[in-house]
Amino acid sequence: MFNKGYTLLEVLFVVSTFAMLLLLFPFVRPPASLTSDTRRFMAKLEAAQLDAILNQHSNSITLSTHQLCFNEVCEALPASRSADEGKIEFNAAGNVNHAGTYCFHEGNQCRCIVIQLGSGRMALE
Repeated sequence: MFNKGYTLLEVLFVVSTFAMLLLLFPFVRPPASLTSDTRRFMAKLEAAQLDAILNQHSNSITLSTHQLCFNEVCEALPASRSADEGKIEFNAAGNVNHAGTYCFHEGNQCRCIVIQLGSGRMALE
């Protein structure tokens, strides 16, 4: 009588071989999409606004063509992307000093964040 199954040893051998092959290749993370970069920037804006309110001091985020800076820490944008230049300032109450639209561009795609005057409400377009 023949068994038509695999033994536990055979299964463990195949799984361990597969795991070793995966370790040979570096994990490649796909580049973030334009929308996720825009959402990450919006999260930084909200963090700067909350920090200004909680600590009762003014805060700013500077956006240049290929990087954004918050609290003197700059983060580079991917080489294929660019952004509108500007400076967003929050006062101690969390309000912005001027309204604006800041866009991120990649090829023919564009994602924008609209910041309203006063309470600093933000919307992603």
